[in-house]
Amino acid sequence: MNVVNRLANAFGFVLRDGQLHSGTRSLHRFGYRFPGFLLSGGDGGDSGDVIENPRHAVFDAPAATSPELRSAAATGDSLTEPWKSYAATVRDLSFRVTDADIERLATEYSEAEIFEVTVAVAVGAALRSHDAGLCAVRGSSAD
Repeated sequence: MNVVNRLANAFGFVLRDGQLHSGTRSLHRFGYRFPGFLLSGGDGGDSGDVIENPRHAVFDAPAATSPELRSAAATGDSLTEPWKSYAATVRDLSFRVTDADIERLATEYSEAEIFEVTVAVAVGAALRSHDAGLCAVRGSSAD
């Protein structure tokens, strides 16, 4: 849900009447899996690993943006403006992303590029939380 919440906030998603109920039924039926159609190469990219599937699809698969930009967006390292401030907002305060933020990016970047960087930031934040949780359970450091 870490990824879903950040993306919904960043893109201004609003639930329609009844959508929460039908979405909840789907989650109970199919589980919290990364949808196969979002994976690189469709179902062929599904390794069965709930962490490696989105990691590969978001960071390694061919896309409009380079793997280096997507990886930098995920960690916040080596980003230049305007991506640096946008990524920080999506990562830390996604509910504060505005239409104006997206419009500013759209003067230089395509919709696909903005989407890919936003997804990379959201997945990067989720992976950091996941890793920190595993470390807490195992009693080790998240470094």
